[in-house]
Amino acid sequence: MPAILEYKSSLLRQPQCRTTHTSLLLTSTDLDRSQSPQKLRLGPVFGRLFLLCQIICSVDQRPVNYDHQGSPTYVDRMYPQERYRGTREAAFVYAISSAGVAFAVTRACSSGDLEKCGCDRTVHGVSPQGFQWSGCSDNIAYGVAFSQSFVDVRERSKGASSSRALMNLHNNEAGRKAILNNMRVECKCHGVSGSCEVKTCWKAMPPFRKVGNVLKEKFDGATEVEQKKIGTTKVLVPKNSQFKPHTDEDLVYLDSSPDFCDHDLKNGVLGTTGRQCNKTSKAIDGCELMCCGRGFHTEEVEITERCSCKFHWCCFVKCKQCHKVVEMHTCR
Repeated sequence: MPAILEYKSSLLRQPQCRTTHTSLLLTSTDLDRSQSPQKLRLGPVFGRLFLLCQIICSVDQRPVNYDHQGSPTYVDRMYPQERYRGTREAAFVYAISSAGVAFAVTRACSSGDLEKCGCDRTVHGVSPQGFQWSGCSDNIAYGVAFSQSFVDVRERSKGASSSRALMNLHNNEAGRKAILNNMRVECKCHGVSGSCEVKTCWKAMPPFRKVGNVLKEKFDGATEVEQKKIGTTKVLVPKNSQFKPHTDEDLVYLDSSPDFCDHDLKNGVLGTTGRQCNKTSKAIDGCELMCCGRGFHTEEVEITERCSCKFHWCCFVKCKQCHKVVEMHTCR
């Protein structure tokens, strides 16, 4: 089995990654046929998307709703009745998938993995702060443009007039904004004995974990909206008129989320029974919240981990295998 397929298979075996990973994969079927993966040599890009899936799932180690029920493309296959639900979990998955495509393509451009793009050559000269623009600035403009044509094509092919299409397009753009608005400047000093007589800088994307954290905050503060016709244009406005209008950076949703506590296949909910929780935490990963007041089981399990690692010349690290018994808590 090729390494990339073996890695893909291993990801699919991780329940917490299955939703977002499937969303990213199914999005690839919407690629404009005039720009086939073979023509654009997208193998390295999707390899990075597989890696991003793991990052997405570990953005915050706390188990949250979008881990399992968020993606319409996932529940299309498992629970067809759920495919039209426009919940905040779906909003998050669309946003993180769109951001993931933009991030992976931009990184591939900077790494020289794609023939169609490279570093951002528009960033050059001397900045107002007096440093020299140099190095390889991330070509985020290309990555965002590719994401727009790659991820948005399904919604635009439907005319983008339905409330769900408008919701998806808005959240796709919010995902890309999470990268654009968090671009950073990285610098390197040059001079005798490490002095900073000359400083060269370039623009770089934030770590994808940062993008995930931003979108997680947007998920928590997502706005419930409804479609309204203003003139000849259909737009999404807050369902509660007392709420301030959402911005391009905010996530929006149409439908309230189901109760994720109990197993309910009719609504595509797996429930939290059997989920591992943190006994001492008061946050969402704590047993009190995660188990929805049902209590939890405690058992002692033996785990194996690496320990007493030593570097040997040259050049490898050798570790011992240590065994220890820990308490594991799972929801009833």
